[in-house]
Amino acid sequence: MNKERDAEFELIKQSADLLEQRLLSADRKVVEEAEQDLSENAKKLRKWADKHGVVLSRHVSDPAGGVEVRRWCAATKTVTIDGKVKTCVLIGREGLRCLYDCS
Repeated sequence: MNKERDAEFELIKQSADLLEQRLLSADRKVVEEAEQDLSENAKKLRKWADKHGVVLSRHVSDPAGGVEVRRWCAATKTVTIDGKVKTCVLIGREGLRCLYDCS
């Protein structure tokens, strides 16, 4: 990756990290607003990928733990997809599952 592309990706990851605490809030309104912001961040990630010719891979994971942590999804994570290490950014949730796009 080149420096500009790396810097833009880092900003997208930081945005996701900043949303993490709001997504865990007990206040439903705060969570709903954070989910909208998460959706906007996902759009930025896809736009970034199109701009730089990066192919994103979809990754779905189930949060670890019991009921008390079922809403928690890591904002960013590193996974291996098709033998390649990829950095994933949370783009949303589907039920209890965490949805990521990975680069």
